[in-house]
Amino acid sequence: MRPTSLLFVLLLAAFTDAVKVFRAGQTKVPVTGKAAKEKDFGKLVDGEFQPGHNGGLSTNIDPALLPGKPTRNIYSIDSSPIMAGGFGFLADGSDVGGTTGKGHRTILITKSFTPPALLAALNALHWEKEPDTPKPFKAPTPVAAPEPAAPVVVAPKPMALIVVAPNAAAPNPASPKPVAAKPDVVNPVVAKPVAPKPEPIVKASPKAAAKHKGLHFRVICSRRSTGSAYAA
Repeated sequence: MRPTSLLFVLLLAAFTDAVKVFRAGQTKVPVTGKAAKEKDFGKLVDGEFQPGHNGGLSTNIDPALLPGKPTRNIYSIDSSPIMAGGFGFLADGSDVGGTTGKGHRTILITKSFTPPALLAALNALHWEKEPDTPKPFKAPTPVAAPEPAAPVVVAPKPMALIVVAPNAAAPNPASPKPVAAKPDVVNPVVAKPVAPKPEPIVKASPKAAAKHKGLHFRVICSRRSTGSAYAA
């Protein structure tokens, strides 16, 4: 953008959009860092930022629209006195037909600054620190009571049919088989036949056969006997 057209925009903004703008900073200063940055104010020429760059220091007319929605260390400034000290003011938010976010406003430079000098000049503007606001209370999401669990009905398991097999009849013990005596192969014993003894032959005495008709007694007197001997 050429300086002449930029000056026209700045003048138009100063008279038609004189509003209070906000910016989030630190505890003591609204603009943080050790020096202004090229990403905000353009490339350096001979060590200085040059006017005419479309970038600048971002602010917003609504503190609730600041990036991150901060609730502490918020600074405000009126757009009317920004024109003094080498600065301009540009309304470039989508709410006024601009290409940036809703409510966005940019503080521009109208003269050359070195990075440290520019940072010091920005913090020297008539900023006012806003009181810290508590974070909005977020009510906890009501938790619906859990529905009672449906009773679990477990069907009884069918009883298994138990089939008892009849006792098998115990087998009769097998009668032991007669064990044949094994012949003594080594020393066989052979029974010898015994011949019957012949009965004795008794021969009759010839004298005895002649005296079978009667018996005769004979009396013998013993010398040792004191009595008489008699025979009947």
